[in-house]
Amino acid sequence: MRKIFVGLFAVMVGVCLVYAQGNQATVQQQSSNNFAKIEQTGSNQIATVTQQTGDGNVIGTVGEPAAGGIVQNGSENRVEVLQDGSGNRISQYRPSQNVYNAIFQDGDRNEVYITQVGNDQVVGLKTYAYHAGVEQRGDQNSASIWQGDGVANRLEELFQSGAGHQATVEQHGNENVVSRIHQYGSFNNGEILQFGNENTAHMDANGRENRTRILQGNATPGTEANEATQWVNGEKNVVTIMQDGAGYNKAFQHLPSTAWGSENTATIIQEGQYNDAYQKIMGSENVAIIESHGDYNGTTDIDGDGSADRVQIIQNGDLNRAEIYQYGSYNGVIVTQNGDGHAAYVEQNGDGNKAIIYQSN
Repeated sequence: MRKIFVGLFAVMVGVCLVYAQGNQATVQQQSSNNFAKIEQTGSNQIATVTQQTGDGNVIGTVGEPAAGGIVQNGSENRVEVLQDGSGNRISQYRPSQNVYNAIFQDGDRNEVYITQVGNDQVVGLKTYAYHAGVEQRGDQNSASIWQGDGVANRLEELFQSGAGHQATVEQHGNENVVSRIHQYGSFNNGEILQFGNENTAHMDANGRENRTRILQGNATPGTEANEATQWVNGEKNVVTIMQDGAGYNKAFQHLPSTAWGSENTATIIQEGQYNDAYQKIMGSENVAIIESHGDYNGTTDIDGDGSADRVQIIQNGDLNRAEIYQYGSYNGVIVTQNGDGHAAYVEQNGDGNKAIIYQSN
């Protein structure tokens, strides 16, 4: 194994270009406004970038003419990034050089670990949201991004294509955004964890037997909404949104109708204050479940385009409300609301139909 180490202090540039197997490239930078990039071709590569005690550092940059921030072609490669400060970036967009990602891995069983501490940290470019900050192609790749102890941190996009991928994004603080985790393939697992106020999360899954989860917690009273959105295309996918806190939480799940979209399961669970949940389920043999346990509540579920529709909404306390529309095929609906305001409206237009509503006080 060859090891390449570049240590940089003050305002400088670190570049490592490695074309062999079993290499380790390390860049360490201190102070502010540093730039780093690493390119490796082969297998069992390790790339480590540490940018500490500074602001405005960049891995990959729009102004740099050559290549992406970290590029690895091969299998069983690993990237580790630590940025500590404010206004640091992991971003790259140079279409003239065919470069769209700050971190790109092409192969199997590759790993990305990103840790950003501070405010206004960014992975990806907002201007070009459909070009991922991190892209992994192949099978059984994993990505873990942690942004903490700050405000207004962003992940613009994490893209994984293939099978058996793992993706985890965790953000601590307020006004954080995960614009998009997009997993394309089968047997993938994706998770977003956000703790604080006014956070936003969005996940896409396209394929078969994928599992995605969004958890938002620790919102404080009187704060703006935490928002979570999931879009799922395919078969036998399971999507879950869980929100807890004293702020205004909003959740939206959309399972659109496709020729191959069936047997998907969507679940939203909201624990506290001004809740709002919305599900739009299209396709066949889908299951939608919404639970909400307190405060202002409110849910809407729309099932369309037929087949074995099923819905269950359970709300236990406070002002409550539930609306369900189903338009065709075997249908179903169960609504249970135990305490306080209550209201339920169900419309079923065709085929099997069934409805059970229980409201108490």
